[in-house]
Amino acid sequence: MRRLIILGILLSVFITPVKSQIVKGNKHQQETASNTVVEPVFGNKKRTANMDIKYRRSSMYNILIQHPTQEFGKEIQSVYYSRPKPEKFNDHSLSILALTAEGETYISESSIRNFLIRNKIAQRLVAKWFDRDKTTGCCNMELINERGKENATASDIEISELSIRKESILKDAGVELIGNTFVLVNDIIYIDKGERNEKTASTIGAGGIILSSILNITAAITGEESFSDIGDIVSATSAVSSAVISNLEGFKVKVKTHLYRLSWTSEDNIIFYNSFYIDSLSYSDAKLAAWDTANYKLVYIGTQEAISGETVIKGIHRPEDIIRKTVYRTLDESVVLLQKKYEEFKIKEPIYSFDKKGNAIVKIGMKEGVTPNSKYEVLERIDTETGTSKYKRVGLLAPVKDEIWDNRFMAIEEGAENAELDGTTFKIISGNNLYPGLLIREIKF
Repeated sequence: MRRLIILGILLSVFITPVKSQIVKGNKHQQETASNTVVEPVFGNKKRTANMDIKYRRSSMYNILIQHPTQEFGKEIQSVYYSRPKPEKFNDHSLSILALTAEGETYISESSIRNFLIRNKIAQRLVAKWFDRDKTTGCCNMELINERGKENATASDIEISELSIRKESILKDAGVELIGNTFVLVNDIIYIDKGERNEKTASTIGAGGIILSSILNITAAITGEESFSDIGDIVSATSAVSSAVISNLEGFKVKVKTHLYRLSWTSEDNIIFYNSFYIDSLSYSDAKLAAWDTANYKLVYIGTQEAISGETVIKGIHRPEDIIRKTVYRTLDESVVLLQKKYEEFKIKEPIYSFDKKGNAIVKIGMKEGVTPNSKYEVLERIDTETGTSKYKRVGLLAPVKDEIWDNRFMAIEEGAENAELDGTTFKIISGNNLYPGLLIREIKF
């Protein structure tokens, strides 16, 4: 039987975790760029950089609040589950991928917060950072080591050496990595045009088209609930309803995204290592038992709503792509709006190369909110005497108006201008001896 958790007495909303098996493979995903060696744009001193650079990115865990009883609710869920992993964040997903809510309205933030607390989401996020075994409590530093590498030489440590350097690695990278773990809870609501089609209630009509992504989804569903039990939420026979086919240009959604951050300080580095860290060389029954008393928290940062724009059907040949395109772009927009509002959530992205005119090429674009009016600071990482790092501004960039990459979902299919570019071109406003690998971050102006 599906597990029901009551979130919020006032709203009387029933919410159920939907669990999915995390596919193992590229476990420690990290952004890298191809090999490029260039000369500096300004100054007399030649400077080169190896672009096999790995930089510390924030980590993200996405949770969907799904409304299966709303119109197109099942279709929205289906395309959401096939959404690509975040490109500019490390994926830090847990087995709980969605909450099921009755009704067709947003649920309250307090209800979401209660769910996160009751299910110890913060504690699970910390456990994932250390690959903690639920039974033995044994941990390892592999993920922190991998994500903490800035380049091939900054933290080039063999796994066999980790037992010696556990504490120092935590001191160097713990706060910057673990403390930049974000949880996004996405509440997606279909916007009813008020124009009812007689076939709206039919999930599978004569003209219905099976979602191509469903077969991939069914293999991922696992956990306490059996597949047959959650079949009413995500089904191998789900289809795009006839109403979508007859109203292709009218499909719109709104997304309310709630942003949380894992609370982690330099003191937590020490506490975890001294109180909870166990491995094959330092097993402790006391530390194993102590884990049940761990009280990690998620800090609420803020909420942002995004509403989809007018649907462009150019280049779309399958009805399900209307839903996919609308949902993905609106989710991306909500992330961009959160990043513009909250400094701590902004991404950093490396300069990829320079063109013959001395302009910087960076692999971000309209999907990340780049506009002709955007401004970016160029950052250089500085190691401090305490073993931590900080970022120093060494330049300013602005996008070249007609060379902003349109990398939004399905931009190529719709024939959007600049969709074929491979990055956005930035002119240098200030800065000397800039080189590939320096990070840029959007600033307010």
